[in-house]
Amino acid sequence: MWGMFAFARELIAGVVIFVGVPLLVGQVIVNWRIRLKNAGLGRAPLASGELSRQLETLQQSVDAMAVEVERISEAQRAAARPQI
Repeated sequence: MWGMFAFARELIAGVVIFVGVPLLVGQVIVNWRIRLKNAGLGRAPLASGELSRQLETLQQSVDAMAVEVERISEAQRAAARPQI
């Protein structure tokens, strides 16, 4: 008798695993974030001047990394050039 319902049991198990579990995990995460926010934990808002200073520092870091990547790629290109 249970052989007839094997597909239905697999379908129900699949729905529970692929729909129910992610919904449950999502709900736990949302509740956790709400509790942290209500407890006053988390990031304090930054002042406008502090934020602009951090953004400028980040931009300088990205520019420096771009220059280094370009330097490395040029060195690799020179090393791969055939010797005449």
